[in-house]
Amino acid sequence: MLIVEFFGLCGATLAGAVSLRHMQGTATPYMVPICLLLLRLPVGALAAVFGLLVIQGGFVPGLTDLDSGAQILAWALVFGVAQETVTRLVDQQGKRVLGSVRGPSRGLRHEDEPDER
Repeated sequence: MLIVEFFGLCGATLAGAVSLRHMQGTATPYMVPICLLLLRLPVGALAAVFGLLVIQGGFVPGLTDLDSGAQILAWALVFGVAQETVTRLVDQQGKRVLGSVRGPSRGLRHEDEPDER
């Protein structure tokens, strides 16, 4: 179980490293981009475990048996990378939060207010 979680974590780390290219810095004291990156790690480990449970349970047509240890670890890695589809929604919300934060002297901008730039 721990090895499967480790491979899921490795897959999430790989996906997080790729997503670093699209991450923008911020001048705010909040570490939202780093927290969103760290969120990927436990989600990747859990996705690997749950993904293998779904395969072993026979919920995916054509994938009924996990024959070898290498096959199990490969699927764990794939599910660790696949967590990116779930955490992408969280990333979009994080970008919206960072987009609405201004400096401490200007306050918050609401989504319905026009941008003054």
